[in-house]
Amino acid sequence: AQVWADRHGTDLRAALAAAAGLAARRRLGVETLYLVVNGRDIDLPHAADALGLWWYFQPVPLGDRDLAALARTVHAATATPL
Repeated sequence: AQVWADRHGTDLRAALAAAAGLAARRRLGVETLYLVVNGRDIDLPHAADALGLWWYFQPVPLGDRDLAALARTVHAATATPL
């Protein structure tokens, strides 16, 4: 799996999340993959001073993408700061 991820310009976590998302779409009809990402929301007062990070669900529409395209989308979404 790591070799596949490397060849497609992503990381192992994004590749596995994409595979799980596609399996859920095919078997259960799921249309959106929700990624759990952490960070600080600049729109929340005093978030920069909080002792811990906040956890967010970031939606990624599954659409008709293939595994490689979805893995790159997931990788980009998790690398984007909140």
